[in-house]
Amino acid sequence: MSAHASPRVRDTRLRLVEIAGNRNWGTAIAATLLLSAAPAAAQVGSTISIFSDDRFRGFSLSDGHPVGILDLSYDAPNGFYAAVSGTMVESPKEGIRPLGLQLNGGYATQLTPDLTADVGIVHARYSHYSGLRSGLSYTEVYAGLEGRVLSSRFYFSPHYLGRGATTYTELNAQLPAGQQFTIEAHAGVFIPLYAYSHGGRSVSRYDWQVGLSRPMGRFILHAALSGGGPKQDYYGDYSSGHALTIGLDYAL
Repeated sequence: MSAHASPRVRDTRLRLVEIAGNRNWGTAIAATLLLSAAPAAAQVGSTISIFSDDRFRGFSLSDGHPVGILDLSYDAPNGFYAAVSGTMVESPKEGIRPLGLQLNGGYATQLTPDLTADVGIVHARYSHYSGLRSGLSYTEVYAGLEGRVLSSRFYFSPHYLGRGATTYTELNAQLPAGQQFTIEAHAGVFIPLYAYSHGGRSVSRYDWQVGLSRPMGRFILHAALSGGGPKQDYYGDYSSGHALTIGLDYAL
């Protein structure tokens, strides 16, 4: 929510390329596609991951508990792509339980050798183990640009988590640090476009993440510090303060 990401850095991880984020899961799936030239044949990818927390736009969807994620992706030769991500959480009282499911699809096209554009849609649904109301979900459409170092995306949801229209804008960066490490950075701004029933305006908020990743064969190790503000609750009663997250990706 992952990251979730893209899309969910999802936050906990730009994934498949971090593999990092925002848990922006859709972002990460697309990032892998965008950084490569148009493929000559369809490509299928799968990754399993374990993270100490599921961070999404500065919040913990797993209430600080560890999660396991399975990501599956398909990259068509004509630029279309699709992905599905399922997350399980370690519940203190009930053991391993389903946390969320994300579906992502879109189209990517290379504008120049170093710049790719993509558009798509992501749908996410969370169980009551996430702290959100059971069956709560959102759908976002997005458009973005991806370069060798920087990428940016703009998201719009007509009914975000059952509350109203919202936008989210993110900027991500990946910088090589020596021969074995990559520095990953993320910044995002969430803007609600709805008003509360009593007439008050909902508050915009920001989130950020700075992390480090290191590949080890088929594994990728991650460590990231994230936070955001103001501490207004959009995702339940879960922490929106600073958090250190560690994790491991394994490409199947």
